[in-house]
Order: sequence, then C-alpha cells, then structure tokens
Amino acid sequence: MAPWIRLLGPWLVWGLHFGLIYGIGSIFVLQDASQGMASRTSVLLASLVCLAALGGLLVWSVSDRQRLDGAQLWVADVGIAGAVLAGVAVIWQSLPALFI
Repeated sequence: MAPWIRLLGPWLVWGLHFGLIYGIGSIFVLQDASQGMASRTSVLLASLVCLAALGGLLVWSVSDRQRLDGAQLWVADVGIAGAVLAGVAVIWQSLPALFI
C-alpha cells in the first residue's frame, strides 16, 4: 500500500485542495461582500493544511530514499517529484484568493 500512497498521495492532496478552494469560493460568493476576510482565512487554512500534508509526504519519501533500491527507489523519486509539483499547484491556486 505504501507505494500507492507515495505515488498518488500528493495528487489526492492537491485534488482535495482544489475542491476545497472552489467550494469555499462558491459558498462565500453567495454571501455578502463583508465575508471576504472569512473567505481568505478559510483559503489560507485549507492551503496550510494541504501544504503540511504534502510536506509530510515529502519528508517520508526523502527519509526512506536512502534504504530503498530498484523500483521502490523510483517510486520514492516520483513521490518526491509529485509532492513538490503538488505543492507548487497548491500555492498557485491559493495566491489569487489571498490577493483579492
């Protein structure tokens, strides 16, 4: 099960973040304009939680990388790349909501 978590975990976290951000945007667009701070706070909180989860996946893959070989090493490398790219995606999605 661990290889699948390494490979798909970052993308699942990014997908969760994507859904949360757009869900938050949809909820707060129905409210009045005074809800802007609550919307930004919710986006920031969701982003920080997802970045922490991605950081945990990244640390897990990097720390186990030294003892792995062959296909498991490749899985760890892909997991590292996925966590970094998903982290960039989370930050990229969060910035517009935080600047407005």
